[in-house]
Amino acid sequence: MFYGNARAHPYKTNMTTFFPTSPASPYTVAVYPIQQEPGVWFPTYLIRRYAAGIERVVANVTMRASTHSTEREAIRAGIKAGAATIQKLRAA
Repeated sequence: MFYGNARAHPYKTNMTTFFPTSPASPYTVAVYPIQQEPGVWFPTYLIRRYAAGIERVVANVTMRASTHSTEREAIRAGIKAGAATIQKLRAA
């Protein structure tokens, strides 16, 4: 499932920010791929919620058990996990 556009953050080259926009959402997911060793990547994602003019960190998750061979695969896994977490937060 895809909920928005992934784009590179202009100031941090390793971070991908994901804006779930369908339906409109106050949540944002930022994914940081981390290279554990050459050829081994795992994602870390940060979920933020914007409400009443304030942005708050809701979750900061490191997925060390989910290793990938490329940076792009790690980013995709982080986006997918972050989107699933947002769905759970909306349901709560």
